[in-house]
Amino acid sequence: MRYLRLLCAVVISAVPLMPSVVFAQQPSYEGSITKFQVRYSVKRSSLTQDYEVLINNKGVVVVSSNDYYTNPELPHIVKTGKLTAEEFADFKNFVINVGVFQFQNEYIANGNMVELSSERIKFVIGNKTKEIVVSSTTAPPKLRAIIQRIEELKSRIR
Repeated sequence: MRYLRLLCAVVISAVPLMPSVVFAQQPSYEGSITKFQVRYSVKRSSLTQDYEVLINNKGVVVVSSNDYYTNPELPHIVKTGKLTAEEFADFKNFVINVGVFQFQNEYIANGNMVELSSERIKFVIGNKTKEIVVSSTTAPPKLRAIIQRIEELKSRIR
């Protein structure tokens, strides 16, 4: 009995020294991210729909697309644009707050041919990298929300 009391006293006294762990909350990166990049590429069964969007740490957006059918002389088209500081901060915070490192590496439906039709997204945040392959409509809503934001930014680059 004496041993049990001693053990309980040791455990109870050690509890305040243990760090608190909150699993639902994402770490705050505000102001501490020196490296941020998002690369989103789409490959469809038709070559006219293949493209890639790169958003770098300075808010520069590069859209690279292939259009083999409507423009055979110039199949590779590159457009660039720059987000305002506010737009970039909003996008960056949105991506960080979603918690991209919790996503699975793949969202692929049974029978989908990844080689023919897929979306790939690579996040570089600080010293961490996350690559995700999506070849179905079953990707989580938060990941789809990021993809939608990227598509919106892409459509504004002329």
